Amino acid sequence: EQQILQVGTTSPHTLSMIREVIKGFGEIDEDASSRYGAEEAVKAMESACGWDPEKSSLKNANCMMTDMGLKGKPDTTLEDAVKEMDIVVPTIRDLDFLNTWKPFLEKAHFILIQDGDPEKLLKIPAWVSYELYTRRDIDHALGN
Repeated sequence: EQQILQVGTTSPHTLSMIREVIKGFGEIDEDASSRYGAEEAVKAMESACGWDPEKSSLKNANCMMTDMGLKGKPDTTLEDAVKEMDIVVPTIRDLDFLNTWKPFLEKAHFILIQDGDPEKLLKIPAWVSYELYTRRDIDHALGN
C-alpha cells in the first residue's frame, strides 16, 4: 500500500524557521489532523502583512520582522531564512513572474520542474539560482 505524505505548515518537514515565524503570529495546533493547525496563525500573518491573493504578494513584507530579527525567531533574519530554502516551481511557461518576488527570494535556490515539451527553452531571470529538471530527467531517474 502506497503511503502519501501530506506536508503543510504544521508538518515536521516544514522548515523550522518558517514554523517559528508563523508561531510569531499565533499558536499552532500540533495535534491537528483534519485541518491545518496553523490556519489561524497564517490568517493573522496574512492580515498583518496585507496578503494580496490575486497578486500572490505581501503588501508589507516587513511585518514578519521585529527590531531584532524574524518574529518568533529573533536571532534569524529574513535573508538567513531565504538562504535555507529550496523553492520548487513546477512550470510549463516562462518564469518572468519571479521578478515580482526578487526582493524576497533573490538569495533562495530554485528547483524548476518543466512539464510539457522538454525542448522549449524557458525564460528564467538571470538572478535566479536554479536546477532545471524536465520530463526526460524524471523518466530517466524513475525508469519504467
